[in-house]
Amino acid sequence: MDVGRGNLAIAGLDSKGIKRNHRGITTKAKAIAVDWNSGNIYWTDQNHEWIFTTTPDFKHTRPVVRNIEKPRGIAVYPQKGLLFWSQQQTKDEGAKIMKSTLSGYKKHVVATVQGRPTSIAIDYAEDRLYWIDTDGMKVWYASINEVEGPTLIFHNNSLSLKDLHVFREWVYITSSMTNQILMLNKTSGEVLHTIFTSSPAAVAVIGGGAQ
Repeated sequence: MDVGRGNLAIAGLDSKGIKRNHRGITTKAKAIAVDWNSGNIYWTDQNHEWIFTTTPDFKHTRPVVRNIEKPRGIAVYPQKGLLFWSQQQTKDEGAKIMKSTLSGYKKHVVATVQGRPTSIAIDYAEDRLYWIDTDGMKVWYASINEVEGPTLIFHNNSLSLKDLHVFREWVYITSSMTNQILMLNKTSGEVLHTIFTSSPAAVAVIGGGAQ
């Protein structure tokens, strides 16, 4: 997703360049998620205050959730037909994590949270939702079924957290300020491994059980 040029692009993992390109996203498009079953792509847009979806060929693009203030992170759970997103605090409402069907119906609050929730990711094995809180640079999780309230697993004010991804027993987080990708235990938050790289932003792990 290139908000500077207003492009949404699909490229292969073989690094052979861009396969398909969609023009027309706004400069306030914030996050993207892919349903690997259908191939549909979802993204949040704070300019329109919508969540959009498009087919893999970009021929059918439409808003799937409308009238949401400050939508930020987004994640999909195809096996359960669910869409999740974070909403930052407004003058009338606190920050929260929301869910709906993949078609945008049955909107529901998963958790009312403190701080500024940004990137979110799903732990499909445990039915948990993880998110970054950029107020204080924290990582939280909660049950998607609301049987387990928000739990803080990581807190480090010296980092500038940008994105996270859950894979098997680990949570991967990026810190652009310190040029790090950190690998955490997904329950305790213990830092197990650190990778140093240049200006990391988004992160994804490809492997069995990723969705």
